[in-house]
Amino acid sequence: MSKTMLRIVAIAMIVLIVALSGCVGGDKKPAEVEPTPAETPAATPAATPVTPVTPAATPAVEETKTADVGDLFEPATLKDLEPLENPASDCEELDQRILRMYDQDADGKIDDDWMTVASIDLELNRILLREYDQVKYAYEHGCPVDVDTE
Repeated sequence: MSKTMLRIVAIAMIVLIVALSGCVGGDKKPAEVEPTPAETPAATPAATPVTPVTPAATPAVEETKTADVGDLFEPATLKDLEPLENPASDCEELDQRILRMYDQDADGKIDDDWMTVASIDLELNRILLREYDQVKYAYEHGCPVDVDTE
């Protein structure tokens, strides 16, 4: 750009800024306030007396505990879940279909990394708690996984 073109653009920008600042309304007059009247307003009629309520007629309000927001909206984690009672007493009782899902390398056992995947699947509701308990039991007890697909 040449110098004259830059000057024209600069002048145009200044004109736009001045025009827009006038639209913002910086030159408003303050609102006028009515003066306080010299006379006091007429007295209002006397209100009807309220009948007092006896304490016996009012039910006693028990002290309530205010819930903390963290208590109400904290999502459950794996640590909060309680395991099922005796998920399987023996490796033969485990569902091999579920165990095969977490034996991706088909070596016949549940590996540590697939146990992590199972815990993530539980948190994302991809598997049920009882299915997770079976995978965990197989991992902890070294139960064999049937790799034969029937």
